[in-house]
Order: sequence, then C-alpha cells, then structure tokens
Amino acid sequence: MARRKVQILADPPFFTVGEPNLKITVTDVQSVGVQLRFREATHVLSLMWKDEFDDLKLPLQFDKNEFWLQLEMNDVPTANHVGAPTKEQVKLGLDWVKALPDDAHLVVHCWAGISRSTAMALGILVQKHGIEYIPQAIEWLQENRPIACPNPLVIQHLDELLECRGLLNAAVEKMIGAKIIAFPRRSV
Repeated sequence: MARRKVQILADPPFFTVGEPNLKITVTDVQSVGVQLRFREATHVLSLMWKDEFDDLKLPLQFDKNEFWLQLEMNDVPTANHVGAPTKEQVKLGLDWVKALPDDAHLVVHCWAGISRSTAMALGILVQKHGIEYIPQAIEWLQENRPIACPNPLVIQHLDELLECRGLLNAAVEKMIGAKIIAFPRRSV
C-alpha cells in the first residue's frame, strides 16, 4: 500500500489524504447538513445511539444509501454499558471507509463531535498511513478540534484492529491526560 500525504486545510478543519484527495471532516450532529452543503461532502459516517438519529437531518441524496453508513453506538467508555461500541462496528466503519473512492469527502460525526467521531477519524488516518502516523494525527486533532476527547472503547477497538500494539491507546491517553493537567484552576 502506498503511503499517502495529509494536507491540513482551514476552517472548518478537515484532512486531505493522498492524491487524488480523500477529505475527512469531523463534526457534530448540528453541523452535518452545513458540512454536506458547503463542503461538497460525498459520504457520511454517523456514529450515534438510536434516539440521537431523530435529530439528524441530511439532504435526500444521503437517505440511507451507499453514501451513508450509520453505526448505532452509545458514547460509553466500557463494553458493559448498553449500546457500547463493538469491535465489529468499528471494523465495519474502517472497511466501509477503505472502500470509498479516492476523491471522496467523508463527514464523520457523532452527537457532539467530541468522542466517537474523533476516535474514528484517528483510526481512519492510522488505517491510511500506518501506526507511525499516530503522533501527526493526534497533533492535528489537538490543534483543530480542541474539544476532542476520543472515546476510549472505540480507541481500544481501533488499536486492536489496526495492530497498533497499544500505541494509539497510549497516545490518546497522553493527550487526554495533558488536557486534564492543563485545565485552568479557579480560585475559590
């Protein structure tokens, strides 16, 4: 597999991967329609729980067809919760993205654009570039999606599926730990 380069583009942030360019946008449920209309997105990957889909409004061309993959998963940190993301769901998402045309513009979203979607975007980049790209993917996420807090269970599944040997998991834990340490303290 040939390595692809990533070009980081400006607001709203998205990845441009390779030549021709696969673009990846990470967003929340309220911004999906805007991303589809103004960024000329071609495919949508939705990572939400059942009732969250009720608030999702997509243009008609994305109405549950080959351009839209819906994965019903709750934003929970461990497998013992109702609707916890499964390894099979994460694999289905990775396989679906791998089969997209090289010039696709993929919008990856969850309810808030913080946890499930950011985790999946990291996995997509690692799938495209290999585990040596983990630091660059984390850096992009920190710079362009500062609210990102990738779902730990999705990250665990990605780490296993992409054979990262704990490197993706450790990088995300370090990123989240740095946010907690850097959080400004209020004086009482």
